[in-house]
Amino acid sequence: MSVDAFEKCVTEINNKKIWQCYKDFLSKYFEKCEEENLKLYLEKSIEKVYERAQEKNLLSEEMYLGWLEFLDESNEDNTIKEKKQSSIINHGLKAYPNSAKLLYQYLLREMSSSTSSSLISKFEEAIKQIKPNGSYELWGLYLNYLKEEMKVEHIGSDEVNNKFKNTSSTIRLDDANYENFVLSKYLEWSKETFDMSKFRDIVKDLIHSKQRSLQFFEKCIEIELLSSKKKEDSANIDIVIDNDDMDIDEEQNTIIFQQDNKLNKLITKILRKDLLLLIIN
Repeated sequence: MSVDAFEKCVTEINNKKIWQCYKDFLSKYFEKCEEENLKLYLEKSIEKVYERAQEKNLLSEEMYLGWLEFLDESNEDNTIKEKKQSSIINHGLKAYPNSAKLLYQYLLREMSSSTSSSLISKFEEAIKQIKPNGSYELWGLYLNYLKEEMKVEHIGSDEVNNKFKNTSSTIRLDDANYENFVLSKYLEWSKETFDMSKFRDIVKDLIHSKQRSLQFFEKCIEIELLSSKKKEDSANIDIVIDNDDMDIDEEQNTIIFQQDNKLNKLITKILRKDLLLLIIN
């Protein structure tokens, strides 16, 4: 198929798929091309395809992301490149406001901007508006941002803890895997930031605020175990799991203790290694 044939197609068909095919066609030859003048021509042609599709509101989310990547690999001046990418992201978010990947790119660039004020509210809003299974990378970026803000003392650890706790309690945790992911990140950050006494207070608050999953308690055990190893004082510590604190809903209780009995197996495994653990004082 030739460029002329694609030009005819985009005129007659004019949908997102045909613009994607046109771009893929040019990219294929661009990657194989070794002649400098032809390569430059193809590069300009590809960018023109992106621009024309955007003007017609026929850029897919995938093409917006591909355009950003295309510019990343170009030899344009960095200032011009950043300006173009900022415009692409803004246009992309107008077309796809709930795109986790475009929001990630937007916030990533905001983090590197010297003129940006606090981004916490923007992160929280972004996390709320996208589907849980699409925000794993966004949560990772948010956590890195909070850590950086703490390093330069723009925000204190207690304030970060409150922000993290409030955000994790208000977002849509209607996906068990997503909830476990968020809480796991929260627990890891708490252990890195505070001493074990404060960490245990945070765990206790989380347990009392809502019924928690088996994976949550496993993560707590894992962190306690690692802490005991580091201190080399695990030999004389008893495992104490308060049944009143470990509030697992009835359905999970049946799965855990009547069917798989995974928590008991985990504790047994720990005991076999002569590693005894304290979760809640």
